[in-house]
Amino acid sequence: MLKPSTHHVTTAGNKAALLRGLNSFIYLVIAEGLAATRLYSALLRGQTFDPLTELLETKQPSCEG
Repeated sequence: MLKPSTHHVTTAGNKAALLRGLNSFIYLVIAEGLAATRLYSALLRGQTFDPLTELLETKQPSCEG
């Protein structure tokens, strides 16, 4: 008796996991870029910059769908 192939399911699952990881990475890059821009702007204006406050104020995307 032949076993059903699970290759298609595994590949689809891997693609979904890869896309979720890629989305998280893109969000991280954008968030870090925005934080770096805020830091640079604050330094140019001579203001202080508190990374913890910036981190807490950054809105993260909701995981609920």
